[in-house]
Amino acid sequence: MFDQLDRDAIFRIIDIELAGFRSRMAAQGYTLDISPEAKEYIAAKGYDKQYGARPLKRAIQ
Repeated sequence: MFDQLDRDAIFRIIDIELAGFRSRMAAQGYTLDISPEAKEYIAAKGYDKQYGARPLKRAIQ
């Protein structure tokens, strides 16, 4: 069984996922700025103790 992710790890995963999203947006001529509060919201909605970080991608989408 895996250990639970700490807050820093969750935010690193969010940053990785957002980097890909920003790249796709930039290819279409758009920019994306995410506030710290928005990252907190994504972390709260997208992290699940049972499933880990897997739902984060869905929360970002």
